[in-house]
Amino acid sequence: MIAVWQQDRSKLCRSLRVIIFWFIWCARNTCKHGGKIFSSSNCFYYIKGFIYKMLKYGKFKSSCNSNVKHMLLKFSIDLPRNSKADIILVHWVVPVGGYIKINMDGSWTPAAGIGGICRDSFGKASMWFSAPALASSVIEAEAEVIMGLELALKHGWNSLEIEMDSFDLWSFCYRNRDYRWNLMIHLKRIFALTIGIQVRWFFIHREGNKCVDWAAKQGMKTQKAIFTNKFPEILNCFIRGDMMDSPYIRTSS
Repeated sequence: MIAVWQQDRSKLCRSLRVIIFWFIWCARNTCKHGGKIFSSSNCFYYIKGFIYKMLKYGKFKSSCNSNVKHMLLKFSIDLPRNSKADIILVHWVVPVGGYIKINMDGSWTPAAGIGGICRDSFGKASMWFSAPALASSVIEAEAEVIMGLELALKHGWNSLEIEMDSFDLWSFCYRNRDYRWNLMIHLKRIFALTIGIQVRWFFIHREGNKCVDWAAKQGMKTQKAIFTNKFPEILNCFIRGDMMDSPYIRTSS
């Protein structure tokens, strides 16, 4: 890296030094004044993400010389492709007749929380829940979908649609794909609870999962689980948004 810096005088190469030192300095201050433990992997992750965004949105030219390209690729920073963003229209869809749809989500920062909402085939919400969770990653928090299943069994619902915005977790549950060792306990409990009931697994982009994203973030702030049929106004707004004909907009490149 030092050799490239000495040879290349481009704006990108000069700025890389400032960016790297700035993130290291921020991490140092967070450790010293915020009481957190320094994580080199987290620091590197933020640096990579920042440089990629700068390239993607045209702050630097991605047509940099071969030395800088080699350095970026060596540090797993892919150069953005010059392609237009794809627009995806995301709709929340009511469950089929006789089914209850439970949308679930997990949030992790590393404090963890989960949230869910139960709705019938008319889109009417009957209950929502929010709770803190023990998790070491976001997918472990998502795997607490088990709480929604336990709630359904308690109310005697035996025809369920479970919808989530974690593609990996959906793949484990729906496609029965080989799952990670750290999810083994969660998924075995999920599969055990689904014996004898009808469960359909669905994936939805996070733009269509706003209700439970909000509920999961509330779970991070609470000390105990909340199960209630009383809906705060902000959640009612999200529910009404799901029932509108206009879609949520998702862009990807």
